[in-house]
This record gives sequence, structure tokens and C-alpha cells, in this order.
Amino acid sequence: MSACFNSGFNPRFRVYDEFGLLNKLDTKSFTNITAVCCSHMKKVDKLAMFESVATRNGLEVKLLQSSSQTLDSLLKSFLEKFLSAEQMEHDLSTLGLSSDKIEIITKCCSSMIGSNQDKLSVLGDISANQLVDMEWKFGVTAASSELDKVGTTFLQLKLKVVNSKGELESLNMELSLTQFYNLLHELEKAKTLLDYI
Repeated sequence: MSACFNSGFNPRFRVYDEFGLLNKLDTKSFTNITAVCCSHMKKVDKLAMFESVATRNGLEVKLLQSSSQTLDSLLKSFLEKFLSAEQMEHDLSTLGLSSDKIEIITKCCSSMIGSNQDKLSVLGDISANQLVDMEWKFGVTAASSELDKVGTTFLQLKLKVVNSKGELESLNMELSLTQFYNLLHELEKAKTLLDYI
């Protein structure tokens, strides 16, 4: 089965079955799952919500979790590519989702894309330093006066930037591995947003 997806989503054969399962959900249940996937309800107990939805709709919890994970990955690709409502509708209808469910998803994604674009328009007037060069070193703490620091990984970054006055400036920083991965994640999100613009 070959289909063209705007989101670049590459479905497995069971995805069509999973979306068929999502079609069987009542509107309230589907809206709850979509909201969780769109991160509107970060503090919700997902397992309890899945159990409640599965019981209300006569489904197995594991099948529902698998379907929602597939939906989650599709929604992430929608948001990363800032697809229009029409492009989302095309992809979702190709996967066999009913029109009422498609409407719920497109509203959720469109509101998230719109809020991200509003944030970007506010940031448009901010000037930033231009990165010219970067040096980095990974290291492991071999000795420390604090026993729990021994063996921890760190990253030292030296950034050479041209500031707003046109002068070359060096910025040094040291990050833990967790801080580095958080920085990398934020940079990847920023790149995705800039690629859209």
C-alpha cells in the first residue's frame, strides 16, 4: 500500500488497524487522548486515563496505548513541519480516520502551531550574537572533594561570537551531560522553527 503523506509519516501496516481502533472511540475519549498527545494535559495520569477510556469503550488498554503512541508520533511530525489544516486532513483521511476525529486533531494542532508562530513573531525583532566558531571538550571528573561528583561527565564549550558592536567575543561554559542534552534539544526545536520560517 503506497500513499503520499505531507508529514513524511511512514505508516506500518498495523497503523491502519490502530486508526480503526481510534475511530471506535467516543468523542470525549478521543478528545482526551488527542489532548494528551498534543501536550495540553501534561499532568494527567496517562495510565489511569487509558484504563478509563478503554473500559468506557470496551477496548484493551495495551491496544489503546499502542494506538495513542502512533497518533502521538504523527502529531509530532505535523507540528514539526507546521502543516496546514488541509495537509493534516489529507494525511489523517488517508489513514482512515473519520471526519469528526480529523476535526478534533486539526483544531488541536492548529492551535499549537498558531501559538508557536505568535511567539516567533514577538521574537523577530531581537538581535543575537553571530556564532563564528565553537570548541568543545568532553570530560569525566576523576577527583573531587565531593564523592558523588567523581565519575560524572561534563562538556566544556568555548563559543566565539561577534557581538552587537561587531567585536569578537569568547564565551566559556561548562555543562553537565543532562544540561548538554537539554541544550541540544532546545537547539533542535529552534532549528525546526527557523526552518519553517
